[in-house]
Amino acid sequence: MRIRAHPPYGAGSFFRGGSISSTRFVELDGLRGLAAAAVVVGHFTTTFSEHYPTAPGSSIELQYGQFGVQLFFLISGFVILMTADRTKRASDFAISRFTRLYPAYWIAVVISIAVGALANVPGTQLTPLEMLLNFTMIQRLLLVPDVNGAFWTLAVEMQFYIIVFLVLLLTKCRLTDVLLRWLVAAWLAIAVASAVTAALFAPGVDITAAPVLVRAMVNVTLAEYGPLFCLGMLLFMARRNQRFEWLTIPAFLAVVVSAYLLHSSSYAAIVAGIGVFFTFVALRTSTPPLRLRPLLWLGKISYSLYIVHVVVGYATIDLLWPLIGRDLATLAATAVAVVLAWGLHAVAESRMSASWRRTLLQLRDKARDNLQ
Repeated sequence: MRIRAHPPYGAGSFFRGGSISSTRFVELDGLRGLAAAAVVVGHFTTTFSEHYPTAPGSSIELQYGQFGVQLFFLISGFVILMTADRTKRASDFAISRFTRLYPAYWIAVVISIAVGALANVPGTQLTPLEMLLNFTMIQRLLLVPDVNGAFWTLAVEMQFYIIVFLVLLLTKCRLTDVLLRWLVAAWLAIAVASAVTAALFAPGVDITAAPVLVRAMVNVTLAEYGPLFCLGMLLFMARRNQRFEWLTIPAFLAVVVSAYLLHSSSYAAIVAGIGVFFTFVALRTSTPPLRLRPLLWLGKISYSLYIVHVVVGYATIDLLWPLIGRDLATLAATAVAVVLAWGLHAVAESRMSASWRRTLLQLRDKARDNLQ
């Protein structure tokens, strides 16, 4: 992340007499790598056992792997505001997000449908219309099941992108820090109010089992995940400006309170730990363990890995465990998912995305010229 040039200072320092904005935030890929690894291991151990109760247990269980998603949302808040901060046209942002996500996603949908049907993977038996709607990426908002268990987070991300796009459109890409603070404060208030309302109408009930209207309210307002996006955005502002954003404190509290109200105290404690960890990394010049090459590489392919690993991994483990045992089957599934993600990243994220972006930008510019 290169924003302003200042004299560098010691690695690991916070805001004391120097600059962290002069250094590229390499640790973001390391964080993505950690989040992706946690999700994959969690799905291939604990979650697989839940879907395939007749399979033998795994020697390693990671029931908290699901919390890699919270780390992804914090990273997204940081990165998307960094992208929006450099955007000159709202359409640039929309084209960037569309071409970044959809090429790989559409291929992952096809893979999920095909492998799910061939291997009879639980949760993939959808109607033709439901499968077709899965190509929208917002099927969760249409109350349509995901053909791939990992896809639900993408609808949440899309809501966040739409909010950022509308703000860019309405402000003509003039995002001042004052405006951002007011927007974040308003979103935090709405999110916490929604979480409180959900807790009052469904006390003691996990949000996933709450009445439809309560779940719809929580989903529309992003009551649980909005504060994570907000915290990520505030930490980007702090890193860019080299000045602590005091709104970070209420944002962190909103993250914890929403998690507690919508889930449990233990759930909230884990989310709080993730928030502290991300804050610690974001406000440091450098965090060397997150710069390890394997972790950075895993972070580079993390999006492709996230969207293909579930169905392909489940099918691989189910096929191989009777032959080589559960643990070796899990390792094999991990290898298959990583290699497939590597290929998907190379084809879709690197080549197709760039080609689509150039084409859409040219069409946008041509249409604008014709109107003038």
